[in-house]
Amino acid sequence: MFHSSTQKQFWTFSTEEELIKLRKQANVLYREKYCLSKQNTSKSVSVGNDRFFLTVDEHQALVHYYEKQLRDFCWKFNPPMPLNTVGTACCYMKRLYLRKSVMEYHPRLMFLVCIWLACKTEEFNISMEQFVKNISWTDETIGDAVLTLELILIQELNFHLTIHNAFRPMEGFFIDIKTRFSSLNNPESLRKNAKDFIVRSLSTDVCLMFTPCQIALSALLSSASKQEINIDRYVTDVLFKGQTHEMLSQTIQRIKKIRTIVKNADAGFPAREKIKAVEAKLENCYDKDKDPTSYEYMQHQHEIEQEKYEKQTKKRKLEQEKRQKIETDLLGF
Repeated sequence: MFHSSTQKQFWTFSTEEELIKLRKQANVLYREKYCLSKQNTSKSVSVGNDRFFLTVDEHQALVHYYEKQLRDFCWKFNPPMPLNTVGTACCYMKRLYLRKSVMEYHPRLMFLVCIWLACKTEEFNISMEQFVKNISWTDETIGDAVLTLELILIQELNFHLTIHNAFRPMEGFFIDIKTRFSSLNNPESLRKNAKDFIVRSLSTDVCLMFTPCQIALSALLSSASKQEINIDRYVTDVLFKGQTHEMLSQTIQRIKKIRTIVKNADAGFPAREKIKAVEAKLENCYDKDKDPTSYEYMQHQHEIEQEKYEKQTKKRKLEQEKRQKIETDLLGF
């Protein structure tokens, strides 16, 4: 199913360089759009002004920080949230900020929207009231804000909502080992470390570059290595039986790459002081018209409603004048 999915076609990339390029494009596009909207105003700035706009590195630092907020929120959620739901929420956030800047959609709201949408798509049925109760810093507007941004998130994801997580193929590998590789005693001993590996991978970009099966197999091999259990024969003689040496070699290289990325998952995680500085900078340049909790958004909505009201009033007035003219013409006969 994965190989015919939108995830494979639109959201799986060959190299990290492709991801970097897309993030740079998102950054430049936002800057150009912002500058265009501020032309001939006192707030006009240049596209290349890194002191005003966030850089790609600052964008990524903020995304990493709020991805951690997302995971922490999910782990503490009551009732307990299934792993697939957590994985899907993480993937939604990675996809959103791959092609959109944090300056367009502030992550302090969007990480909650990603979780809310994941709860729906993964059929983890909770009410908005239950959801909001889990938010420690909430106010009465947060539920409405999440619902307002939900459709926007769906649109930004191009309606590609099905996520193939690595947790399911991991279960498939355990069933396969028990069925076809009986020489391994107690395969269940590998489960905890394998699950921890996949959870750790959620803080990296591996879900944007590798298949769920490759991530799950990497998790299994990593777990076996930690416990000094050799399952190489399962991979070569059972799993890849009949496959070419070239295919086996390519798979091994991908697994090594995944394990290296996940091993270094926490390397360079931004310090809280840096995040505070980036957030302070973001307050001046993000699009408040897309933040339902901001004054600017409410003012913009009021202007839209006012314009709509004026159009309706004008339309009613024209219709009334038209009816009066018809009545006057009829009385003239």
